[in-house]
Amino acid sequence: MTAVAESPVVLFSKTVGDQIESQVRERLGSSCTCSCFGSLKQLKGLKPTEFYYVANLRDISPESLDSMRSAVTAKHRRFLVFLEDMPVEALAERIPYLHVRRPDRLQMFRASTLSERIDILTRFLAALCGPAPESSIVHAWAELEDLILLSPRFRRLRVPLARLASLRPFKGLDRGTLEDFRVDPDGSYVHWPIPDVHMGWEQLEQLVSPYTPIRHKQQASEFNRRFGAAIRELRTRAGIAQSRIEGLTERHLRRIEKGEQRATLAALEALAAAHDLDTNGYLACLRDSLS
Repeated sequence: MTAVAESPVVLFSKTVGDQIESQVRERLGSSCTCSCFGSLKQLKGLKPTEFYYVANLRDISPESLDSMRSAVTAKHRRFLVFLEDMPVEALAERIPYLHVRRPDRLQMFRASTLSERIDILTRFLAALCGPAPESSIVHAWAELEDLILLSPRFRRLRVPLARLASLRPFKGLDRGTLEDFRVDPDGSYVHWPIPDVHMGWEQLEQLVSPYTPIRHKQQASEFNRRFGAAIRELRTRAGIAQSRIEGLTERHLRRIEKGEQRATLAALEALAAAHDLDTNGYLACLRDSLS
């Protein structure tokens, strides 16, 4: 009989299990709610909706992957692979074995030292099984002109370093200082020792798209009610009638202000224009009103 696993299922390859599994489990303690396994036999009869195979590059072979695919039927299958000290030339042969066609199905880490691999895997499992996996940070790195954040489901957030450098605490800092950061052990934020700044996923996401974090919160009716009240407060304080918002009907705006309908980006842009503000400035005013 096949049982459907609701929580994420993680399978460690043999060398990962031998090297670091016990240290990672010790660090996490009882906080990890993922189902973690060290062999395919333990997965018998389990059908995960979300499956992760954590392996060293040396473990990736047609035989090992065929066995894994035969044993595990999963809607979402992802691979976390440590390169260790394997040469980069080995990637060309092994990547095709994974049958991966999307970037959110695979993440590779150089992680040449054991402590690096333990840190990454601990943070990955803590974030994956935490309350907010989509806004947790497993890893971060500088790539060309961008800061890249990685979520436990391998979603990547690309933040231009120039946008970061425009913030007041970072102004005047050189490229080397901007790239000198650490990810918090539980993936809550990125820390820059100079100028001693902590920023989480949502804060950095706002630099790229100010509306995106609000859109996530709008799934909750209570937030929509409070957000609508803040919109109404700003409008009445500015002395703007509901009928004066170009691009919004009075009925539409009334529903937004009552929290009965979420404010779309187009609606927020129309409201910002009516207040003689750009969208970022208007959202900043709303955040102040909500806090």
